[in-house]
Amino acid sequence: MLIEYLGYIWYAYARMEGLRLSLQLVDRRLLKESASFSGAQFLINIAALILLKTDPIIVKAFLPLSAVAVYAVALKIAENAYLLPKQFTNLLGPLAAQLKEKAEETKIRFLFVNCTKFAMAPSVILAVAMYVFGKETLVFWVGQDFAPGGPVLMVLLTAMMLGMAELTSSAVLSMTGHHRITAWAAVAEVILNVGLSVVLVQWMGLVGVAVGTLVSGGLIDYFFTIRRTCELHGVSYGSYILRALAPALLPGAAQYAVTLALKHWLPPTGLLSIGALVLPGALLYLLLFWFFSIERSEKDLLVSKLLRRFRPLRVAPGV
Repeated sequence: MLIEYLGYIWYAYARMEGLRLSLQLVDRRLLKESASFSGAQFLINIAALILLKTDPIIVKAFLPLSAVAVYAVALKIAENAYLLPKQFTNLLGPLAAQLKEKAEETKIRFLFVNCTKFAMAPSVILAVAMYVFGKETLVFWVGQDFAPGGPVLMVLLTAMMLGMAELTSSAVLSMTGHHRITAWAAVAEVILNVGLSVVLVQWMGLVGVAVGTLVSGGLIDYFFTIRRTCELHGVSYGSYILRALAPALLPGAAQYAVTLALKHWLPPTGLLSIGALVLPGALLYLLLFWFFSIERSEKDLLVSKLLRRFRPLRVAPGV
């Protein structure tokens, strides 16, 4: 890691002419701002780390050791599924900061509302597929002993799917000067998650721990973080639900119906057959999302960018 950062230093000096480090150049106002932001991000990272590690500890404390392995497999799938759309939301932070600097509030609202549905779409597709084939996926992959992880996987993927909206909201908040909100929300979610999981594991068993994660995230995200983002950027909560959440979630109902029908018609015999049975429902989701969930202006923007991306290079005359 040290070599990596030494490389960054070398690259900065090589690329930035006149770069100089000196205590005399320190701007106390900027130092205070950066320290505040860095502290908030540190708190968020610590909270995220605790959130990931506490569930298996709670399972081990209250349930047999075999339950830890079952929960760990489901949790690992949910974590990996979380990483793909997170790459998209990671790009929104710098863009939100640029728009804040230019005082382009309309574009920030567009970023907050419209980008949420794009972040949620792949998560919805995966979650819906696992609602139908979660148990079978675990059985064919790691064995019959992991069948109890099916409901756990469904709940964790639901938490992951709904958490996409929070990622977009937090990116906008953090990069527009409201990083303290996201930091304290992350801390509150950890505390609530641990408390709920400890209570629910004794009542619902393994699924109770996953439900604690789902409920704590849902309460903090949708009743605090997202609502606060709506208030700060002039978006009504009802409008947010209709323009950000509904367009991503509703096509999932059709996907679920088709996937469930295919399961009853052709029961899966392995992971490859699950993939084949999931595909038609996923394609239907994408079609419905394109025709009914994406606004005309968004379609025009996407098409124009794709055309520019794949347009053949023009060769100058005489070359």
